[in-house]
Amino acid sequence: EIDSLIEAYLNRADGIPGAENPSQFKSDFRLMAVQRNFKAMGSFASFMNRRADSRYLKYIGSTFESWMRQIQFFNDYRPMREVLFYYYHF
Repeated sequence: EIDSLIEAYLNRADGIPGAENPSQFKSDFRLMAVQRNFKAMGSFASFMNRRADSRYLKYIGSTFESWMRQIQFFNDYRPMREVLFYYYHF
């Protein structure tokens, strides 16, 4: 679904910086998703640790799964992916 939404955007993005190279745009999009999902997981844990607010802990699992789907495209991050996958319990 994400790829089809990216394609739809790129088809309408004539003249928008970055749209002229679809493969680079997709890579940048995936890397941004990796960073944003990783940050979100840290924020969810921080809310619990700093404010005793557990409301967001339920979202860590689905956010981690989104992170794993995107990080698989980046071989440079394989060690981090393997460590986090080892410590994450389904």
